[in-house]
Amino acid sequence: MEMERNQADSLCCGGGGNLEMVNQELSAEISKLKVEMIKKTGARTVISGCQQCKRTISGAVRKEKARVRVQDLTEFILASIEE
Repeated sequence: MEMERNQADSLCCGGGGNLEMVNQELSAEISKLKVEMIKKTGARTVISGCQQCKRTISGAVRKEKARVRVQDLTEFILASIEE
């Protein structure tokens, strides 16, 4: 399931270009918005191919106490193979 804004219209996780190092408040606002978008899907797992997204979204999920699992695409594939 794709989020409302996806592909060419997708929203950064808030960690792109190491934004956290330059403007931590802006990064937190963006990542909070991203978590809200994820929650709207009703998905229990969000998968990204970007390690920065995984790290940033994981932190935002913990901060927002959202019940969402964050996985890198390779983790998802490995778990699927092992099942």
